[in-house]
Amino acid sequence: MSEIVQLEKLCNYLMLGEIVEAPVAVSGGFMHRMYALKTTLGRYVVKALNPEIMRRPTAMKNFIDSERIANVAAGYVPALPAKVFSENSIHEVDDQFYLVFDWIDGRYTPLYAMQILSLS
Repeated sequence: MSEIVQLEKLCNYLMLGEIVEAPVAVSGGFMHRMYALKTTLGRYVVKALNPEIMRRPTAMKNFIDSERIANVAAGYVPALPAKVFSENSIHEVDDQFYLVFDWIDGRYTPLYAMQILSLS
């Protein structure tokens, strides 16, 4: 099944609105695919989780834990956790798992990135 059909199903399932522009692949990781979506109700980034990774026995728990941590961290640092629908941040459509985020316009600043790296 094509990615656009799956993204349309995801939008319908989560009531994100109708897709009004073709999804655009965006960077954001090496292991998963990410798409910018514009719908009748907003702009989102959808992370399609790598099926090979999701077959690992601990993968789902790790993603759930990661999103719980991101939700707590967002109260203290600039962090954007995945959107929660029906108490879940991970959503499945046709055996493909997704995370959905609100789109935020931003820019990459090397100085800021270096400051973040120096904290670790």
